[in-house]
Amino acid sequence: MDLRRTWLSFALASQLTIPAPVLARTGFAFVMTGGAQIPPVTTTATGGGSVMLSDDGTEALLHVEFAGLLGDYVYSHVHGPGTPSQVSGLRITFVFDLAPDLRSGTCDTTWALSSDERDWLAAGLLYVNVHSDYSLNGEIRGQILPDKTPAASTTIGRLKRLFSR
Repeated sequence: MDLRRTWLSFALASQLTIPAPVLARTGFAFVMTGGAQIPPVTTTATGGGSVMLSDDGTEALLHVEFAGLLGDYVYSHVHGPGTPSQVSGLRITFVFDLAPDLRSGTCDTTWALSSDERDWLAAGLLYVNVHSDYSLNGEIRGQILPDKTPAASTTIGRLKRLFSR
């Protein structure tokens, strides 16, 4: 037991890379801008958020915030699979809690991931789009990319399970 704790302390202190089967990439992040739209949109709007996977990888928690839309909010989606230079199909639609001016908002939602969506997420092939009446094809967009710093609770939980065997 002392050897396990010593190794765990060493791994955490030195930030060793833990093999993928032990610590799946559970954290993802994105920044949304008009410049990421295809074609690019001139706007002062910005946004961003995060995606966290459930421990079993079958569900994703999506957190999104945006502000400064030049038009009133119309709808928002996760699209994929697609690289930053591609337009791709709709995966999920989600709804924001909007400010009274309809130009800023936040959203926290979950969605059940298919195995393809899980693979696309890990490969950075999903993106978030916020549409407004200023730009119906999307005013801001952000590619969801793996975040090298998964949530501490998920990381610690998985490390504890690894060393309790």
